[in-house]
Amino acid sequence: MHLIPSYKPLSKSKPTYINRRIYSDENCDNLKACFDTTEWDNLITDDDDIDTKTDVITDYVKFCTDLCIPVKTVKKYANQKPWMTRELLDLIDEKQQAHVDGNKKLYHKLIKKLTRGIKNLAPSTPTKSKSTWRMIRQMLGMTLKNSLDYHQKTQIHLSTIASAQMI
Repeated sequence: MHLIPSYKPLSKSKPTYINRRIYSDENCDNLKACFDTTEWDNLITDDDDIDTKTDVITDYVKFCTDLCIPVKTVKKYANQKPWMTRELLDLIDEKQQAHVDGNKKLYHKLIKKLTRGIKNLAPSTPTKSKSTWRMIRQMLGMTLKNSLDYHQKTQIHLSTIASAQMI
């Protein structure tokens, strides 16, 4: 008898590498200082047309940004959530290490900390249809009173139809 598994493993996709700029307070201050020390009158002449001026300013802004804001290459996997941060990944590693070491107290403490961190960072989406419709009504400017008035009017209309059919 030959047994053939019905499960087929998913093919693994290779991670992609994305270049991201690191916008820290210090880097942004350096960029502001770069713009503050710029002699803008020397950069642009009155004889230039608007396209040339735009190109010169754009190139200078790119130059200052490249100079002051460093670029970091980040590895991104296909199934990685966008809200998953380095801190959460480090917590997951610590939790797994605590499990391997057999440290139950630390393991349970890290589970709670990780759960709290995920709840804080994960996007909050309404899971129930009632809350979804409440949010839609709020965005449309419909108050609860308006929707109740509509509901009451519908009930009155339905009751008059029912009573008319009985006659």
